[in-house]
Amino acid sequence: MTLVCQECGKSKPASGFYQQPRRLRPMPICKDCHKGRVSARRIKRRAELSEKVRIEMTEKEEIDTVVTPTGRRLATIKEACRYGRFSHTKCYELINAKRIRAYKFDTRTLVDLDSIDAMFASLPEM
Repeated sequence: MTLVCQECGKSKPASGFYQQPRRLRPMPICKDCHKGRVSARRIKRRAELSEKVRIEMTEKEEIDTVVTPTGRRLATIKEACRYGRFSHTKCYELINAKRIRAYKFDTRTLVDLDSIDAMFASLPEM
């Protein structure tokens, strides 16, 4: 039994079409055209996601900070990671290596954002 694809107009055997369990008839487009549609959608979706990430990276994020009377800007680990654009693990590595300052307040760890700025300012040029 041969069927005609509605997308490309070619006549192909029934094995060239997907048979869906709930449909009595095969899909109206062949497997090749369906794969092309799916890959085109995937490429479009990836492009949209990468554009979204690019926009998010360029936007200035607002960080909730606690400003102490001495002028320190303190933020939680999560906000400090967003501010410095590094992971939680990297943040704790920098704290343990004494490259950034952190303070304990009850169970919360607060990171000094000025120390992150100082760390980035002290990085060598390439």
